[in-house]
Amino acid sequence: MPSKKKYVEEIYSEKNACPEHGISLPELSARLFSFNSPYGACPDCKGLGVKWEIAPESLIDEEKPAEEAIKPLQTMTFNYLKWPLRRVLRYLGYTPRTKWKNLPEEVKNIILYGDKTHLEWEGIIPHLERRFLESETEKVREELEDYIREKTCPTCGGSRLRKEALSVLIDGKSIWDIVQMPVGEAKKFFENLREKLTEKEKQIADRLLEEIINRLGFLVNVGLDYLTLSRTATTLSGGEAQRIRLATQLGSKLTGVLYVLDEPSIGLHPRDTTKLINTLKGLRDL
Repeated sequence: MPSKKKYVEEIYSEKNACPEHGISLPELSARLFSFNSPYGACPDCKGLGVKWEIAPESLIDEEKPAEEAIKPLQTMTFNYLKWPLRRVLRYLGYTPRTKWKNLPEEVKNIILYGDKTHLEWEGIIPHLERRFLESETEKVREELEDYIREKTCPTCGGSRLRKEALSVLIDGKSIWDIVQMPVGEAKKFFENLREKLTEKEKQIADRLLEEIINRLGFLVNVGLDYLTLSRTATTLSGGEAQRIRLATQLGSKLTGVLYVLDEPSIGLHPRDTTKLINTLKGLRDL
């Protein structure tokens, strides 16, 4: 006799995939979280966090005829674009002598950004941006740098990482959320995280968390608790950079080393001076 039990068919996958959102991830590895690796870098800005684009307002002289209004095209380097520009203008029903300010916005957009539906026309701005990025000659870059503006990458929001890396959360925070925290706040985050772990999770993460907390603690002790982890080295003052190196040496626990410090307390708030002195004593007593 056939069984009267009802069976429910369920499908499982060995892949890291979400059918609800239509996304899958490779096996998680350290390189996924590094913007220096092609596996982790944002594909749009190539891990830079910024993109360079031409600002149209700096490019155009509204009062001049269309063929003379686009400033870079008046140079020997880019005047080869004048002929296709004239062809596009005539196709759209305008003469090259029509003043730029008298052109409809739709026509201006086609000239500047291209139209590959009806015209095989790349557009002035995409072409110049491509030349700026791909050119191996300084002359091209020099002629365009006055029109180039740096902006935060719209794809990664400046994080420099691909969306798969940003989708991985620890205690509700992505790696980008964490590196935007000041050092002091990040230290508290990891201390709180440590308290939430199960016994099994502690076996996996405890030593890593201890190392992270200790290194952040060294930065706090030298008065750098206000720095965000995403702060670029070029924006640090001399005193901040020196204290970061000092914290690094504390973490390495090297002995038999002579350190020459040049005014390490410069720019330091008086309340943090005692912390710095105690840190130097700790370095002495290693």
